[in-house]
Amino acid sequence: MRRPRVENALDRGWEASLTLVVAPAGYGKTIAVESWIANRGNVAASVVADPSDNDPVRLWTSIATAVERERDGAGAAALERLQQPVGYVRPAIDAFAEALTADRQPLVVVLDDLQSIGDEHCLRSLDHAIEVLPENVHLVMCSRTLPKLRIARLRSQGELAEIRTAELAFTPSEARRLFAAVEGVSLSATAVATLTKRTEGWAAALYLAALWLRERPDAEAAVDAFRGSHRHVRDYLTAEVLADLEPDAHRFLTRTSVLAELSGEQCDVVLEASGSLERLRGLERANLLVTELPDRPGWYRYHSLLRDHLLAELDVVEPGESTVLRRRAMAWSLERGRVDDAAEHALAAGEWDALAGFVEDHQFRLLRTGRTGTLARWTASIPREVLARRPDALVAAVIAGHAVGRPAPDIRRLLGLVHAAGTMRSGGWRAIDSAALQLALAHYTDDHVGDAVQAAEAAVDLAADQQELVVAANAVLALTRLIAGDNDSAAVAARAALEHPDAGERPFGLIGASAALAILDAHAGRPHLARGHADRALATTREAELIGRPSDSRAQLADAVTAALEGRLGHAQRAAQRAVRSTIQGGMWHAWALLELARIELLRGDLAAARRSLAQAEELLAGARDAGRLPALAAELTAALEGTDKVAPVAELPSPAELAVLRLLGQCTVREIADALYLSGNTIKSHIRAIYRKLGVSSREEAVARAVALGLLDEAESPR
Repeated sequence: MRRPRVENALDRGWEASLTLVVAPAGYGKTIAVESWIANRGNVAASVVADPSDNDPVRLWTSIATAVERERDGAGAAALERLQQPVGYVRPAIDAFAEALTADRQPLVVVLDDLQSIGDEHCLRSLDHAIEVLPENVHLVMCSRTLPKLRIARLRSQGELAEIRTAELAFTPSEARRLFAAVEGVSLSATAVATLTKRTEGWAAALYLAALWLRERPDAEAAVDAFRGSHRHVRDYLTAEVLADLEPDAHRFLTRTSVLAELSGEQCDVVLEASGSLERLRGLERANLLVTELPDRPGWYRYHSLLRDHLLAELDVVEPGESTVLRRRAMAWSLERGRVDDAAEHALAAGEWDALAGFVEDHQFRLLRTGRTGTLARWTASIPREVLARRPDALVAAVIAGHAVGRPAPDIRRLLGLVHAAGTMRSGGWRAIDSAALQLALAHYTDDHVGDAVQAAEAAVDLAADQQELVVAANAVLALTRLIAGDNDSAAVAARAALEHPDAGERPFGLIGASAALAILDAHAGRPHLARGHADRALATTREAELIGRPSDSRAQLADAVTAALEGRLGHAQRAAQRAVRSTIQGGMWHAWALLELARIELLRGDLAAARRSLAQAEELLAGARDAGRLPALAAELTAALEGTDKVAPVAELPSPAELAVLRLLGQCTVREIADALYLSGNTIKSHIRAIYRKLGVSSREEAVARAVALGLLDEAESPR
């Protein structure tokens, strides 16, 4: 039914970058958007998200494919980029935006069930799309919960149109039209108003009530007994509706609820029956919350409220049957080449050996097409005892886990299974598996730098014929040699990585090699060369959506060391802190980042912070069998900190007024300081010049660092 009030609210979204439709299940979000599109004659590309879309490459492949169906050529460039290794999602979105800009035709892109998306990288990719998509494209996102997008800025800039529960809730007049459209229900305006109030305008509750009431001999009297609270109405009303069905129809619904999307052929196989397509058509005609998919004739879905109830009922009425049904669905999907669907059915059924088999057969297809997130999700769900007897799946778990930044202890435990698993694999490991495992060992055998270097060298040798890993192997070799103190060999390995023809297509290797050269050039006092390498590492990290992962730590460390050489100590400290947070925790990589942070904190005069960072690093180094050059670096920092215990005094201390300015100097502009202290800007500038003269410094950062070292400022007053 048309709801002009809601359609008008959606119209207003054309003036914004994003229309966000947020309400609990059953408030008619999807129907409202579909009706608006149909009634306004808009061309729309729609995607319904599910948990398997918690992979940026899969998510944007679905979106680009949906757009390509509506606008020939508009999604082709994006789809091509998404097939590259690691899946460069942001460049794909940019290409997508360029194509749609050139197309110029109005298009609505709808992403439904956004609450299914929780992956941080997926959400950030959507933020990027909101920024870059052209004005002729309107984004509509529907979600049961407020998504963790960066919507505060959009809201403040007037670029967000929001339709929430209050706007979607049915009014009494809309509810009367709804009841009038349901055959066999006749209620007075007063009864409808009562139901609307009790359900708070919840569309699903009203509609289910209508289906229930049409079977009641005295509908008016039945209304008095009805309570439409959100907490109880789903189970109560759905059960009442289902109770009036023929037993065969009820059982059909219950047993096919294991399928998110249904076709007649699939249902026939899963149920080992016939006639399912006619059954689905009949259920749709009966208005029983069964709808045909608009872009897939012959395919249907159940309303989410109905499906939730049916799944719960199936587990109670026929325990264990859902597993049997999912196994059949898995086999049917596999026979038709729908591998991802088959894997999802295996995961839902707890068929771990089957899922491990899909991983073994398709891991490199997923890795080559940037589907690392999906591979990591599948392998993370497989119990370790299953992985222990499936060596190839175990390798995939290690590779994917490292790529997506799973906690270091998890990866170390997986590597603990590798040796035993290797003895079980007939014929030994494949070359590419061996190279990948040596790379992992180079990263996570982090209590012995010599062993890490040997593992990286082995990875380079094994990867010689494996173009997918040779760049990454040389980059890791460069970094491990850098920690070992072998700078010349580190530079050779880093250049070998960057000079490889495929370096631009291998972001992990490109980041690591660029970071290694940036650090080498910075330590050699070559700031311009260092900055070029560091910026390339940072840019690649952003493009490949690797922020917050171990590769990002390399880029941040390179940025920190380079910024320190440039004299930008505040920036350097923040970058080093990010490197500490994103690095592999608990070993030499962690200790290295902490030592570089301590060195920068020392340069800033933040002595207490430098001592803390050094102490954390020394604790990690104490447990290392071979920490390479890191103990020598720690010793240098210790000596430097001991030398600061006697800070040379100044000839003249800042005055109380100057100290007041000094406390704000590292955090505020001249105007902000003047406003805070009720002084003129010229007076503040005079105080700053006096502070510089008395402390013997020439910049704000130096002034604050010197003041902290002299005890004139507390560490808490030093900006981070």
